[in-house]
Amino acid sequence: RSSDLFIKRRDNYTCQNCYASVAQQNLLLLEVDHIIPISKGGLSTKDNLQTFVGNAIEQNLTKSYKIGI
Repeated sequence: RSSDLFIKRRDNYTCQNCYASVAQQNLLLLEVDHIIPISKGGLSTKDNLQTFVGNAIEQNLTKSYKIGI
C-alpha cells in the first residue's frame, strides 16, 4: 500500500521499537501497524501508524510500550 510506503519512508525504514534499520540489515522485514490498536479506539491515520520489525514478538512489545499495556 502507498500509505505503508509513506510511513516507512517517514520513519527512515527504521523500527520505532528496537531502531533496527534496513541501512544496517538490508534483509530486515519491516511492517507498518497501529500504535494504538483499532480495537482500543486507534485510527488508521499517519500519526497512529509506525514502522516495526515484522514479527509477532516485536509487534506485541511495540504496542505494549507505546500504550502502556
